[in-house]
Amino acid sequence: MTIKLFPFYVIFLLFFIGCSNHSITSAQYDVVNVVYKKPTDEQLQKSIGLFSEILTKGVREGSDKDWAELGFLFKINRVNSIDYAVISAEGHGIYQIKLNSKRNGMVLEAPHSNADKYTGDITTLMFKEGPWQAAAWNTLSREAVDLAHEPVSFFNAFSIAVAQSFKEPRIMQPHGFNAKSHKIDADIIFSAAKYRKLSPEYKSISKCLRYGLPKYKIYDFNDEIDELGGYTNENAKAFYKANPNGKFFHIEMDIALREALLHQQDLRNAITDCLQFKDRD
Repeated sequence: MTIKLFPFYVIFLLFFIGCSNHSITSAQYDVVNVVYKKPTDEQLQKSIGLFSEILTKGVREGSDKDWAELGFLFKINRVNSIDYAVISAEGHGIYQIKLNSKRNGMVLEAPHSNADKYTGDITTLMFKEGPWQAAAWNTLSREAVDLAHEPVSFFNAFSIAVAQSFKEPRIMQPHGFNAKSHKIDADIIFSAAKYRKLSPEYKSISKCLRYGLPKYKIYDFNDEIDELGGYTNENAKAFYKANPNGKFFHIEMDIALREALLHQQDLRNAITDCLQFKDRD
């Protein structure tokens, strides 16, 4: 079976994205024969420990060998004085962790980097520009495995590691939807990836987003709209199970907003500021 595989474009975007007005385009697919292979419980537990170690302590001698045993390539890249641990494996994702910046438990995940157009590139830009400590991208097409809905994956292990490593970790996942086909008059559907109304804290964040993105219509899941809330998201389930105090932001975006986010850093900054509970002027 021929499956489209994402090239490891995210690694290289960090090197080649320059100024904020640099043109960004979605990476093209490569066509290879790859079938998703589920990791074993032992592999998952080991990866959780390794992810947690880097998130909380940094890199030690022998980390590359430990990751190699799991089938991952491990290396450290330096970009503009920031060191990144880059962990990647065909079909199992790319994970980047900033090594010499604040360990704040703020993490970005793009499980549908290309399937939800531009979300991979938006994640890369936000990670590069903002205070986000780590980020993850899928590398296998959604046709082969949907990492947002696959319960047995290293992507889930990464989410668990984030949850276990910090008192109040935060994960944001950008997703894409078609407002016309869903017949929804909205640009964003904001959710905690839970099938219930938003808590007061999430409502405050939603209010902040409306202030920071005044030209865009934002709906709160299970309040103003009852679809596209991400409450079946396996990454969120694993995250909350590991740490009920964590914050998971599931943000559905229409294509017009995603296109704007590619080219307007002020919009990207507005989202980041709200999600880290930073008051806006």
